[in-house]
Amino acid sequence: MNAMSEVKYLHSHAAITDVSQPAYQQIEVVHDAETRSAWTYLKPRGRACFTLGLLGELRLRDKHLEANRGQAWSGGEVFPIEYQIVASANPKVFSWGGRPGAVRHADQGT
Repeated sequence: MNAMSEVKYLHSHAAITDVSQPAYQQIEVVHDAETRSAWTYLKPRGRACFTLGLLGELRLRDKHLEANRGQAWSGGEVFPIEYQIVASANPKVFSWGGRPGAVRHADQGT
């Protein structure tokens, strides 16, 4: 499933407070100034699923972005994050839960 959501800015012209990234273990965050986006790659330990540890790191990522007023630092530039994209770091993982077969049957009305 592909989904997009809008990031609301608290203060779009406020100074960024922390240019360092928290030390994540199960996610990797990459900021792209050109597209004003933050890519979060999920790389959970063990089985590819949402765990409390993974969810905690996603929340920490959100708190870090919020503390910096919706802005990021990359390549010497401070810019607003307009898009957040979440993807698996494992190319073999394409689904993060759910029952694709059930969805397929629901789409077909069966």
